[in-house]
Amino acid sequence: MEKVKNKYEVILGFVTLVISLSAFKQELAEIRLNLGYITITLADYFLYSVYGLCVCLYLYILEKVASETKIGSWKIFNILIWGAFIIFTSILLLPFLLIINIACAKAYTLYYKEISETGKAILGSVGILSYLFQFLIVLRIGNSIFKSKKELREEIILDEEIIELEKATKYLETEFYSHSILESYKALESHLFRKLIEKNPRFNKNNLSSSLIKSLQYGLISKEDFVKINDLKKMRNLSVHSDFKHTKEDAEKALKLVVDVLKK
Repeated sequence: MEKVKNKYEVILGFVTLVISLSAFKQELAEIRLNLGYITITLADYFLYSVYGLCVCLYLYILEKVASETKIGSWKIFNILIWGAFIIFTSILLLPFLLIINIACAKAYTLYYKEISETGKAILGSVGILSYLFQFLIVLRIGNSIFKSKKELREEIILDEEIIELEKATKYLETEFYSHSILESYKALESHLFRKLIEKNPRFNKNNLSSSLIKSLQYGLISKEDFVKINDLKKMRNLSVHSDFKHTKEDAEKALKLVVDVLKK
């Protein structure tokens, strides 16, 4: 949550900074950037930057709100996140592209004195190529970032899964059977969550019921496993919400089920 909050703060900071420059709108409008094929003012540049940042912020907020609902795992929201990232990163890199385009226009005028229609076409092609190059860079950066985040998330969940499984085994050996069932349940939940993230990086760990349905749809568990896991859930609920004392057989059965699912 803190990372999400920081993301919004960065975008809002940029928006606030750019909007604050509107106090110098007249001065900015007088500063023209000749790209060779088109001339824009700094006022135009900052205005469109604000538009882009607002769209970016809206997409991030929309994705965050949706992630707390049942539709949050829809693939359309993966596209929204990618779109927001591309817009935000492109705005950050745009000044460098403008400098390159301005430098090309300056170099052209130094050699040919003035920019002809042919020159505009050439400089326009250079501009398009530079924007395409930026887009490829953004995609490469985005893919690297999202991949590393996904791997880190899976690694953290795997560590939790191992710890929970070890606790379940330890509790079984020390005759804390209800505690063993609880940890077995947690280990299973973590395992299914990790496997579902492999299928869809944006899957949220809401509860085991939603994880079970998705796991069944993806073929991570069988229908027989589905029934057994629901029985395990009932055992877990008895351990949490009552003073019911489970037996050694119950704990062994729960742990065996989890181990069997983990092996698949």
